[in-house]
Amino acid sequence: MQMLKYGLIGLLLAWSFGAAADEDAQRLAAYRLSMSTMNQLEQATLNVAKVVAADPSLQDEDADHETVAEIAAYHRQHPQLRKAIERAGLSTDEYALAMMSWMQASLALAVADAVPAERRAKALADSGVPRANLDFIVTNRKQLDAISQRIRAASQPR
Repeated sequence: MQMLKYGLIGLLLAWSFGAAADEDAQRLAAYRLSMSTMNQLEQATLNVAKVVAADPSLQDEDADHETVAEIAAYHRQHPQLRKAIERAGLSTDEYALAMMSWMQASLALAVADAVPAERRAKALADSGVPRANLDFIVTNRKQLDAISQRIRAASQPR
């Protein structure tokens, strides 16, 4: 079990700072989540879900986009998706960056929760996730869980 925990930490570190994601690592390290951005991210994602429900061909079946740039480019190249995101007040770039930052901080906290308490602080520090984003997730967990639930509900096939 302990090997799995440390393996997950290694995976997080590799994902956060792998060679293919050097630019992302720098951008994610500098990005700060805010409740204002999270509300925009929620609205953008709900808008995208409506567009995809109306036109299933826009469903991202090739979900192996690995970088912020790839995620942003996918949404930018489909005008309906780009407009859905922009209606919420975000660019496709900030949409991808906010989404990845949220996922990164949430994953780092989940991994840290799986290690012994005396190693939690080191696991979080080793994750490379900005402390401000970790604190943001912890402080706003209830609201972020509600946002996640609304996004999941809107993304379910009807």
